[in-house]
Amino acid sequence: MRAAQALVQGLRLKIRGGAFDVAEEQGIHGLVLCTDTAPRNVVVSLRSVRPNASLKVWNVWRRQVDGHSVTQAWLGNAGMRVSGAENRLLLRCSESLRA
Repeated sequence: MRAAQALVQGLRLKIRGGAFDVAEEQGIHGLVLCTDTAPRNVVVSLRSVRPNASLKVWNVWRRQVDGHSVTQAWLGNAGMRVSGAENRLLLRCSESLRA
C-alpha cells in the first residue's frame, strides 16, 4: 500500500457470510490496512464463504484532531476507482477532504 497525500490513507474490508485470512490472522471478518503500517502488497484470502456472502471495501484516512488520532470515512467526495485482472486489484482512493 502507498499514498501520495499527507494524511494516513487506509483501506477497510468487511465480509458478511465468510471470513478472511491475512498473513498471521485467520478467520477474521473485518480489517483496516493503513499505508503507514501495512506492507506494500497484501494477500487477502477468503474462506468459508456462503453463497449469499457480501464483501464491502471502502477507503479511510487517519489524521490528528485536537491531539488525537481519528480515523474517518464516508465524508465529502470519498471515492474509489477499481482496476485489475484475475486475482489482483488496484484500488485508487480519494482522501475526500481535498478531493
